[in-house]
Amino acid sequence: MPPAQVEVIEHRAEIKVCPACHQTTIGTFPPAVSQPVQYGERLKSQIVYFNKHHFVSLERTAEFIEDLYGQAIREGTIVEACSRVAKQIEPVNQAIKKDLITTQGTANFDEAGGSIDGKLWWLHVICTSLLTY
Repeated sequence: MPPAQVEVIEHRAEIKVCPACHQTTIGTFPPAVSQPVQYGERLKSQIVYFNKHHFVSLERTAEFIEDLYGQAIREGTIVEACSRVAKQIEPVNQAIKKDLITTQGTANFDEAGGSIDGKLWWLHVICTSLLTY
């Protein structure tokens, strides 16, 4: 694989004072830039992909990112990225849930157990040929 690197983009917002009226005008950042230092959407998408789609633990997801990009990330960054995506897709999840509740067609149900911190937890799934919740 070719070596991958984190791309660093610096944003600057100028502050100008009108010499005539002395009003201060401050430049704005792009809407996606909300913190002084932050990871971009592509890296955060990969973090969520590893952690949620492939069920890679927080610790190992952080290791993957460091191995791939030479960039150390904290587990809290992974949790925050996953929470952000969960909020973004919540309307879709609710629409799927509503449709599955009212469906007249055939639905399939399944459950799987797994241990988290030594305690048994259950994952319940309902799906049709088009939707899964």
